[in-house]
Amino acid sequence: MFQLIRVRLALSFAAIAVFAVFTLGVVLLAILTNNYSSQEQYYLRSNVGVISAAVGHMMSSEMPQEEVQPLLENLAFLTQTRIQAYDLDQQLRYDSGPLQNVEVTFDPRNLLITRINDSNGEVQLSTRDTISLTPSLPLARVVVQGSLPNWPRFRLALNPAANADERLDFLLRQSALSITEPIHSGQDAHPLGTLVLSEGPAFGRAILMRVAWGWAFAGLLAVLLAALLGWYLSRRISAPIIALTEVTTRMAQGDLSSRTHVKSRDEIGQLAHSFNEMAAQVEATITMLHRFVSDAAHELQTPLTALYVDLDLAAQAHEAATQQGFVQRAQASALRLKSLTNQLLALSRLEAQAEPEPTEPLDLTNLLRQTAETYASQAEQAELNFSLQAPAEAVYIRAHLPQMRVVLDNLFDNACKFTPPGGNVTIQLQPSGAQVQLSVTDTGIGVPPDDLPLLFNRFHRSRNAANYPGSGLGLAIVKAIIEQQGGQVMVENSTPGTRFTLHWAALSGHG
Repeated sequence: MFQLIRVRLALSFAAIAVFAVFTLGVVLLAILTNNYSSQEQYYLRSNVGVISAAVGHMMSSEMPQEEVQPLLENLAFLTQTRIQAYDLDQQLRYDSGPLQNVEVTFDPRNLLITRINDSNGEVQLSTRDTISLTPSLPLARVVVQGSLPNWPRFRLALNPAANADERLDFLLRQSALSITEPIHSGQDAHPLGTLVLSEGPAFGRAILMRVAWGWAFAGLLAVLLAALLGWYLSRRISAPIIALTEVTTRMAQGDLSSRTHVKSRDEIGQLAHSFNEMAAQVEATITMLHRFVSDAAHELQTPLTALYVDLDLAAQAHEAATQQGFVQRAQASALRLKSLTNQLLALSRLEAQAEPEPTEPLDLTNLLRQTAETYASQAEQAELNFSLQAPAEAVYIRAHLPQMRVVLDNLFDNACKFTPPGGNVTIQLQPSGAQVQLSVTDTGIGVPPDDLPLLFNRFHRSRNAANYPGSGLGLAIVKAIIEQQGGQVMVENSTPGTRFTLHWAALSGHG
């Protein structure tokens, strides 16, 4: 299942979403954690100076422990920190102790703290001990100022979590940060010890938890949506591939008419279009091969049958002259069979070649003169007017010499064969700029218009050529050779007769 593209693509989308969500969440939580840690550090630093001065006063005045402890606890409560004072020998001198769960209630009309609840119960403040609150920023920072027993007026900066009702809640989580400050007494620069301020409010922990849970929920939702989107897209992408697979399977089973119907214009659509063209070419090739085999079998059957009949009659003949006649007819059938077989082999080799035969610069004028000499005498015996019209200078094309001889032999032989006595066969070579044109024109029987488009097909012979010898393969061989060498061949009727025209690209000099 995991080898399917649509499954792997959906999992890939989900994996990308997991990576993106995880990275974003880690970065976001790191930024928030660093921000709140900075606030916690700032909170401790904003109060350590006042507390250090107060503890320095206590240490320098040698206040008894029973008086110092309540003051430390009050300061620790107000600042929501743990206060520890060490002497110069690093011995613990004062310790406010761990913070207890404390709740402060204040009067919103005059912003005075009126009651304190701690773990030991309610502590009612007297008028002398009242503490006033002044918000400097909404719900972000509170300035506490007031007086406590045996302690002058003070001013501390707090960041409690406040609401719009009558309660100021100090039930905050504790920070793991701590800060150390030397203890001085008044203007005396000589230190009395070291103050350690710790267990302050842990700002933003609730927000961090909510952000973390929100991130986890949003991340899970994003991964699910990415997986669904990946599944949808993978189905859109894999659907044409599945269609192509089904078509190729049907073709492998022998249904060569199978075609895909993918209409998209993307790469898969281009692939489907190329596949359809390939399938059409394969079907045409297989159909042509079947027709070729059928036509070849039919064409071979005629001379083979004639050969068998003549040999059988020769074997039954008692007179030498009669027997000799049948043998000569059998030899003619054998020669026709040999010629047909050679042409079939030549045509099959031409069509099976992945690369054409290597070409070289060829003097077409000289080759025409050599070939024309042979057919001129043949035409003279057949009472034909054979003429060659070619320029005096050499005309070069790029071609394969043995194959060009086959082309000229086929065209010249057909022109002489289908032209009655007294007719004309004209060979004309005309160089024209970058092109070279060779035409072979006769005044023979011509070609019926319906047969012209089929004249270069294998084994096709026009209706008016049935009484002439031939296999119907010569012109197919001519067309295959000319097109392999980059040329073109066309046929048209003249008045009377037929004209074959060949075109090549001209070569200057010797190429």
